[in-house]
Amino acid sequence: MIKTTHQKVLSFFLAHPTQSFYGSEISKKIGISIGQTSQVLNGLFKAGLVKKERKGKTELYNIVADFPVLKTYKVLNTLVSIAPLIEKLQNVSKRIILYGSCAKGINTDESDLDLFITSNYAEKVLDIISHYAYEEYYGFSEIRPVIKKAVEWLVLEEKDPVFYNELQKGILLYEKEIDESRL
Repeated sequence: MIKTTHQKVLSFFLAHPTQSFYGSEISKKIGISIGQTSQVLNGLFKAGLVKKERKGKTELYNIVADFPVLKTYKVLNTLVSIAPLIEKLQNVSKRIILYGSCAKGINTDESDLDLFITSNYAEKVLDIISHYAYEEYYGFSEIRPVIKKAVEWLVLEEKDPVFYNELQKGILLYEKEIDESRL
């Protein structure tokens, strides 16, 4: 996935919403020049997306976490970052739902990525997830799958209504089409 320098800087901040950084730190962590980083930071500051605080001769930057559009961008950033994983999981899954803080755009760098997966191949799902490499600035610390068989999904609403309702608030990432001719 190709990202502009603005997207890289913004994604980095979204992954670390409670922390402040020097421009040079951001530059090193995301692999763009200090000049480009400075230019992007100035643009984000003028747009009201980041705050800056002077520390001696340098400036510390942090994101304005409650800026309304940032939650939506954060969810989009998460979806883009896990798209390759979801594509691989489709071969062994019937349904994949993103839920929890990442689905709401309120995740921090300490948050887990919560995935609900309906599959009859739990070991294969876990193997795919364990081999998935994600960048530090995606905005989650680890992937936490909940894997259930199709039969378990059918009774989940009755057995665990609170969890079922949480899943209903999530984002359906994949659902295998049912071949109605086989019913």
